[in-house]
Parts: sequence; C-alpha cells; structure tokens
Amino acid sequence: MSSNTTSDLSVDQINQIVAYVNKYRAMNQAPPMVFNNSISSFSKQWSNYLLTNNLFQHSGTQLYGENLAFFQGYGTDIVTLIKLSIDAWYNEISVYDFKNPGFSEATGHFTCLVWISSTDFGIGISIDNKTQKAIISMNTSPPGNVIGNFQQNVLPSVSVPSPVPSPVPSPVPSPVPSPVPSPVPIPVPSPLPSPVPSPVPTPVPSPITQKSQFTQIISYLNNIIYWVKIRKPTNFLILQINNVINMLLSTNYENINNVVYSLQMVTFYIQTRHPTAYVINLLNNIISQISVYV
Repeated sequence: MSSNTTSDLSVDQINQIVAYVNKYRAMNQAPPMVFNNSISSFSKQWSNYLLTNNLFQHSGTQLYGENLAFFQGYGTDIVTLIKLSIDAWYNEISVYDFKNPGFSEATGHFTCLVWISSTDFGIGISIDNKTQKAIISMNTSPPGNVIGNFQQNVLPSVSVPSPVPSPVPSPVPSPVPSPVPSPVPIPVPSPLPSPVPSPVPTPVPSPITQKSQFTQIISYLNNIIYWVKIRKPTNFLILQINNVINMLLSTNYENINNVVYSLQMVTFYIQTRHPTAYVINLLNNIISQISVYV
C-alpha cells in the first residue's frame, strides 16, 4: 500500500491558510483572495501526480497561476508545511525590483502570490509519510504574472513585515525531486554533576571574520558561474552549490532561507537543463544579495 497521502483540508485549516495568504497580500496592497474548492481540487490532483511520479514541474495549465514547493524531513503537519511554502514564496520580494517591474524566474512565486487581479486560490498538498517528502501546489485565478501588467499588479509593501519564526533547522522548500537528507538533530550533552559551572557565552563572530566568510562565498559563487559557462558536469556543479550552502549555514546571515532556496533553484535549473543564462542570472542575483555584507 502506498504511503502517499493527499489530504482534504478542514475548515479550520482553510481559515488559517486563507488568513496567512492574505496577510502577505495586504503587505503589498493587494486585496484578499478567497479559497476556491474547485481550484483546490485541481491543486490536490497535481501535487499527488508529482509526488506519485517523483516529478517536480508545472502543470502547464492556462486556467490558473501556479506556485510549487518541495520539502523533505520537516514533518507531516499540513498547515506548517503550507505556511513554510508561503513564507518562501513571499521571501522572493528581497530580489524583486519595483523600479523595473516584470517577470523573472527568481521572483515569479512572489509576484503570483501578491498579484492584485487574482481573486481566488486553492492549495493541494501530498505527503509521503515514510520519507516525509511533501509537494505543495497553489493555484490562483485569474492567473498572474501577465507580461506588461506587473506595474499595476505588484505593488511595493506598505509596511516592513515582521520576521517569520523559523523552526530548527530552518526549512527551505526545494524544487529538487531527488532525495534530500533529513535534518540531523544536534546532540544534547548529558547533565553535569552539581555544582554546574556557569556557562561560557558563545563568542559572536567578529565583523572581520564574518566579512571574510562572505568574501569567500562570493568568490566561490563566481567560480561556479565560470564552471557553468564552460559546461562542467552536472554532478560537479551540484556538489559545488551544496558546498556554498554549507558555507552559508555557518554564518549568521539574516536572510539565509531565501538565499538557500535560490541556490536550490539553481540546482533545479541545472538538473532540468534550463538555459545557461537563467542559471547565471540567478547566481548573480545571489551574489548581489550577499555583497552588502562585504
């Protein structure tokens, strides 16, 4: 028997998700969307198809806008996983250029989420209970991301959003359908016998150390751009991207979720043989985000 589940959302779960979506839309002057059962049925069918067939790709429907997210190893709570997807989609705002509005692969989830003309949405989630793989599909109507209509449909935020609390480890949706290792729990030391010495505060990296780390990461990313241009093997490139992710995780970069998600999008583009220009453009966007710390 398959361990995959595609769950119907309860009224309470729907209310929580609707409120969460519309909280983000309100930040960018967009009116609230309503939950549509018909759209949600389509979303559920598509998320189940992707999970069952170990795929991660858009449905290609012309009826709806569409956002996708992939998780593994972050539990099976439906609302938690859907909220994490919405967080990740909205976090693309950090690289959206409101002075030059338009579509880009790096910000398409954000613009779909806050598209003013969209009035209805549905969400589907499918989970493999054995592996904790989860695919979330959100569809919107009328569809957003219409070329030429960005300026009037994607507005700047009217307030600075409060930071969204992240669980440990911070979950990052990944479009890569290949297995992702589950988070490794941090071992907790056994209690020491009494009396217990006062703990020594963990030293905070000095600005020089932190600056050096980001300089090294930027250098590494520029090397990856070069390797992409000369068409190094896919496995080699993915290994280097994973190295950069591990380097980032050792810093206290405040926007790490969004950057790691962008790096995993780079991996997805490489695996699915997107044009080299897409990969390089996204890598350059990541470098721009990190450069403020150098």
